[in-house]
Amino acid sequence: MTRTLSLVALALAPLALLGCGEPEGPATSGAGAAPPGPTTVQQTTVDEGPADTPSRRPPSSRSLAGTVCTALPPAFADHSVNGASAKPIQDDASVVCAMRLETSPGARPPGAFNGSGTGSKSIAGVGLHDRKKLSTLSTITFDAKRATGKQMLYVNLVVDLACDGVSRKILVVDPSDLGAPEPVADGYARYTVAASGAQWRVVGGITEVLPPHVGADPARNLDTFLETYPEACLANAATGDNGMPAGVVTSGILLVVGDSNTTTAEGWFVRRVTVGDDVYAM
Repeated sequence: MTRTLSLVALALAPLALLGCGEPEGPATSGAGAAPPGPTTVQQTTVDEGPADTPSRRPPSSRSLAGTVCTALPPAFADHSVNGASAKPIQDDASVVCAMRLETSPGARPPGAFNGSGTGSKSIAGVGLHDRKKLSTLSTITFDAKRATGKQMLYVNLVVDLACDGVSRKILVVDPSDLGAPEPVADGYARYTVAASGAQWRVVGGITEVLPPHVGADPARNLDTFLETYPEACLANAATGDNGMPAGVVTSGILLVVGDSNTTTAEGWFVRRVTVGDDVYAM
């Protein structure tokens, strides 16, 4: 059964929401902490109940049918680079709150990315699964639709191979490996990433267990990877991989539009993400 947490209660959790720069980064749970149960996190509605009602929030000048739409829910973080953003916005076509991931056109001086990238990259993170064993990750889904441009949304995972803070890799589900989505309401489509699906690639080595991010080899499932690295876990962490924000701690689960060489305006709306049984909605 899915349980629902209000934003007020969840905001008390030690999760740091990040932008660019050198922030404290998302909180980490202890190595011995019990895994959280299923949760649903979404924007709350302004009601007329008592002040201590968990769902009560101050009125907003920008509300849709009573729904506050001015800040990302605490489950999400914006790690975007070079003028890109992942921000709450009204999806005018469906009159709902959504998270808009968008890049910014034009080139910038190098330095914001690991490597020499001069583009703009929108990165939205889900950081509530730090140290979650990859072997317990069944599926990630997200409901999305294109806002502008031609580039596709894709998925990165920051993975600690032994869950000991020593060696981290970026696992990638490229646009071409996402597969056909399931249509849902208001023009959105639901994309599913599964550990058992032949969808996974890796950045920077260990190509004996997964194909490289760039190359002609077909994507694989995570079976061989998990046989080789049974303790692997998601990690809220900074990595030195090219194309990642330089010196920035990011969430372990990342939705991405663009890359470090993108100089065009690209945009997607996202309004719901699930990680296993946990639901995070705008």
